[in-house]
Amino acid sequence: MKDGCQTDQTGCGRRKFTSSASAPSTSKVTLDQLKSTNPRIVNTTLLKLKSMLRSRQSIERFMDPQSQKFSAVVDIFLQAATELANKTPESLSILKQSISIIANCCNYSISACLKMTAQRIAFTHIAVRIFESGTLAQDCKTSMARLVANMCAHKESAMCVASNPSLVDRLVLLLETDDASATQALRAIRGLIACSYIKEPLAEVMGDFTVLYWQIARLQGIDHRESRLNPAPSFRISLPAVFPSAYER
Repeated sequence: MKDGCQTDQTGCGRRKFTSSASAPSTSKVTLDQLKSTNPRIVNTTLLKLKSMLRSRQSIERFMDPQSQKFSAVVDIFLQAATELANKTPESLSILKQSISIIANCCNYSISACLKMTAQRIAFTHIAVRIFESGTLAQDCKTSMARLVANMCAHKESAMCVASNPSLVDRLVLLLETDDASATQALRAIRGLIACSYIKEPLAEVMGDFTVLYWQIARLQGIDHRESRLNPAPSFRISLPAVFPSAYER
């Protein structure tokens, strides 16, 4: 397996981590460190943990049912996401790093995705609040979009995302933002479209495809001047044709 990012034809690939027998062990990060009441210790621990979770092997070990570390990271995420206003730089870093770690785990572990759909977490509502926040930096929203996109790779967790029309609407709006956020939002939408039983509800949420058309054209490197000459045929394409699959290899 090579290092790097595996992309599809739109450049919207899943992040692909190196799988190696020499992957660092997350045992160096303790549960006590993750549950510390000192924000500085928590932030440092999350940064260390994030650097370790860069392979399928390390993530699978981290998601061991007997370990409580993933649940501890989720609890950190929930606490950091409760009050988004008046955050200190350290608490903002804790929020972003916890989102990024969960996204890394969801990239390889369906178990992580399913844990995020638990009712107590109320994940979709938290995601909407983060996307709607006027104080959070865009890179934090991009990390959240990547987490949502990774969850949309599995039907069970995709159903959770699709159940909240406000979240789907925010994903569509993200297509108008910077390239990194738009790429992750497009990944999420393609994953949702791949779940055939939720296509019609998504079509109702998305409505006009104008925004989708121009953003997809930009991400695919299509010449906008040439596209403007005859854009109508693209709008007659059905949803499955526009988004043929969640991840084209």
